[in-house]
Amino acid sequence: MEGLRPLSLGELLDASFRIYRSRARTLLLAVAVPVVPVLVFSSLVSLSAQTSLTVDSTTGVPTLDGGDLALTAAGFLVTVVASLVATAIATAACFRSISGAYVGDDPDWRESLRFAVSRLWSVIGLSLLTGLATVAGVLVCLVGILYPMAIFAVAVPALLMEGLGPASSMGRSRDLVRGSGWRVLGIVLLGTLLAFAFQAVVSIPLGVLLLVDPGPVVSQVITVLVQVLATVVVTPFSAALTMALYVDLRVRKEGFDLVLWAQRLGTSAPAGGFPAQPGAPALGPGWGPGPAGWVPAPGAYEPGGSWGPTAPPGPPGWAPPPPPPPPPPPASGPGPGWGPPPAGPPSSPPDA
Repeated sequence: MEGLRPLSLGELLDASFRIYRSRARTLLLAVAVPVVPVLVFSSLVSLSAQTSLTVDSTTGVPTLDGGDLALTAAGFLVTVVASLVATAIATAACFRSISGAYVGDDPDWRESLRFAVSRLWSVIGLSLLTGLATVAGVLVCLVGILYPMAIFAVAVPALLMEGLGPASSMGRSRDLVRGSGWRVLGIVLLGTLLAFAFQAVVSIPLGVLLLVDPGPVVSQVITVLVQVLATVVVTPFSAALTMALYVDLRVRKEGFDLVLWAQRLGTSAPAGGFPAQPGAPALGPGWGPGPAGWVPAPGAYEPGGSWGPTAPPGPPGWAPPPPPPPPPPPASGPGPGWGPPPAGPPSSPPDA
């Protein structure tokens, strides 16, 4: 890769979809392995809560058994904690796999999960802090939720990719977003809408089955399947869009060192160079991406060739600068301004 460049909104979305498709198996497994057991456990707790209700045959009033109620409350608490841990692991694992698309490595789902576990408590701490910030924003005003959504949009990749703590990553995200808040908020909201659309696509077919009232057990099974599909499908896309936004903000704000990023992930720079930037259009073999309006210098180097005017073609519609005009041919005879050399001073006649 010759370098990274800022991306437009369409290119950010394209980068997210490209990364998702290229690493779908790893991403889906990295989410399913920690999340599915928790969702199954949650469904069992929900079923036990339904069976703890008994109805008095005489009065028809439902009664609760104290022991069952305490057991249900404990199960619910364990479910909340397990969901927080599973979500943190799945999110961090997705970011580890997605980062490989930029630095040229391709960790499998096991390696991605090991990386996530090593940063687990930091991710949980960040989730709690951003959750508190969101609640505070809602308490201030109803639309106050938008402010933390924007300024902390890239806190998770900052924490994972730069080795920061929870509070430091929130400050880092704020610094990166500063000056681009409305743009970042628009991208986050668009990503949220797309995530809801994905969830609807995978959930509606199964949700239709609930309309026929199949019974509590079957209904719970269908609900779990809907939750599993929605979570497993949507989480990798959200992580890919967030990572693309994080890279874009760093490119716009500062020099982005891919070598240092690769070292933080425990890998090294690929021998053949870093891969092409996801989302950036290819400009032709041997051409690195450049800013809008950029053209290479005449006589650019062609990989595998030599210096000279045989550089590979640029992007569609691009044309190299015209060559300089040839020098005029040499004069072949008298012409304007031509004449014999000027005469020197008269010489004295020789003495007789």
